[in-house]
Amino acid sequence: MRVCIERRPYEIKLHCIYFIYTFFVFSLQLRKRSITKKSVDKFLGKYVSEDYYQRSDGYDWINILITKKDDNAVYISIKSRSDKKKPTCTFDGEGIIVESNTLKSIFNEKVILFDLEDGILKVFMEKEKDGDLLYFFCSGGATLEGSYKKTAEK
Repeated sequence: MRVCIERRPYEIKLHCIYFIYTFFVFSLQLRKRSITKKSVDKFLGKYVSEDYYQRSDGYDWINILITKKDDNAVYISIKSRSDKKKPTCTFDGEGIIVESNTLKSIFNEKVILFDLEDGILKVFMEKEKDGDLLYFFCSGGATLEGSYKKTAEK
């Protein structure tokens, strides 16, 4: 403390500014690392449409599998049922984290968003006017847009 008192006022200000700047940069780096890792990991797993639980009754359903590519990106694989029927929906792409609960995938320069909240993954377009793109990956009038529940089933 004595060292600080004996310094000139401008020296104290410079030391304080340097200390605050260093602390701020270090805090941001730590925060970025922990958020990114946690965010990527919380998306990993299998998500299914509501009709998945009625598949034995012949309902068509969609499965989304998200696996880790690296600390900042994931692979996204979307398939519809193929056990009794020919698959009606298929999408394979990569996603990056844009917010703590949101993944972004780009297809034909259009952004598909995957928003996760309370174990429910919602798939939709960033721009509502691009919503028809989610029909492109399916046949028979189906779409990838919707809500999918995380499941522990393999």
